[in-house]
Amino acid sequence: MWFFDAVASGFQHPTDPGRLQWFRIIFATVLTARFALAFGQGG
Repeated sequence: MWFFDAVASGFQHPTDPGRLQWFRIIFATVLTARFALAFGQGG
């Protein structure tokens, strides 16, 4: 649940560069993992 709390607080304070940077890193990591799994199963 900490992830949803971080996202909620991130949306409440969108001007925080550190929080926005962490959100981008987590979002990019999830997208990369999903793409890698889909590409591995498809190939």
